[in-house]
Amino acid sequence: MSGFKGVINKEGRTLGSQNKVTTKVKESFSLLLENNLDSLQSDLDSLKPVERLKIIIEITGFLIPKMKAIDVSGIHEREAVQPLIIDMSKWK
Repeated sequence: MSGFKGVINKEGRTLGSQNKVTTKVKESFSLLLENNLDSLQSDLDSLKPVERLKIIIEITGFLIPKMKAIDVSGIHEREAVQPLIIDMSKWK
């Protein structure tokens, strides 16, 4: 048996609230980018298009949460995808 044997902390963070350190790091990173936009743009402009795109994608990972893939292994293919049929012949 490997059940929880510790003490439940009822005075912890409320559900959905941000971690203070994580929030501070995000704010600091945003401020760093904001204060260096001109030099950052200049640096990006000096790169080849492929390198520029790689850097932009890398930076985006810090600003926009990445989406997770969805596993649909338990669903039959026919059930997973249903065609959407719109009859536009009645519309004018």
